[in-house]
This record gives sequence, C-alpha cells and structure tokens, in this order.
Amino acid sequence: MLRRAAVHDMDKMIMYLFMDQKAAQKLHVTTKPHHLENDLPRTYEDYVEAVMDYECAPYTKLDKPLNAFDFTHLLMDWKALDEETGKKLISVMEDLGIANSDSYADDEEGREYISSLGNVTEEMIYEEILTYINNNPDNELKMILDHAAPEQ
Repeated sequence: MLRRAAVHDMDKMIMYLFMDQKAAQKLHVTTKPHHLENDLPRTYEDYVEAVMDYECAPYTKLDKPLNAFDFTHLLMDWKALDEETGKKLISVMEDLGIANSDSYADDEEGREYISSLGNVTEEMIYEEILTYINNNPDNELKMILDHAAPEQ
C-alpha cells in the first residue's frame, strides 16, 4: 500500500501536462479502479485507495467536508453507492480504525499542517513526476524520456 500511495494519481499529474485538467480528471476516473464511478474489477487495495481518497478530501477540497465514513453513508442514502460496495468500504474503514464520524473541523493539527503547505505549483508537480520517473526505472515514461534525451 505504501508503494501504491507513492504513485497514487500520478497518471493524473502527468496528464495535466498535456491535457485540459477536466479531461484528464475524467479519463483518470474512468480508468482507475479506486474510483467507484466506473465498472472496473476491484481488489481490497482499490477499496483502501477509495477510502483514503474520501478521508483526505476534506483536507484538499473545500467543497467536500465529510470524512470517509460519513461520505460513504451519504452516498448509500442517496443510492449513489450500492449496499455491497458500501459495506466493503465500511469494512476497510473498520480495518483502518476510521469507521466513525470524526470531523475534519476537529483536526486542528491536520488543518494547520495542510495550510502550511501552500498552493500546489507547476514546479511541485514537475518535481513529483521527476521523482516518480527516477524511482521507477522500468516505467514507460522513463524509457521514453531516456530514449529522447540527446547522447552525452
């Protein structure tokens, strides 16, 4: 899971370099199994990623104030999430010890940390992409860039 966390949404960051942000987001959501809006097969780890996305949303998106537990119940109430998937997500939350209604508003330390990071810049995105490329020597993007680099 640490490896997955390190590259979580990396495809989206790379697409942002070449595509409109909205189009990149749409493509990402339709091709990644941690997004429950698609019909892709899912593993336990995909559900963990979905839960972590939900749990982190209040820290990164002002329009999403609910934690994973409350958001999952809201989706189930709205019938936007079937009961079986909702139960799988809640089971993951139980495994992680976060199956409760703790509020982002009560996490002063977390809010302070996030606000200390400032706005994401293009340079920060480039640095993340370069770190990914350098730490993953067998990835296709590194091979393309290495091949395109002039001989020294």
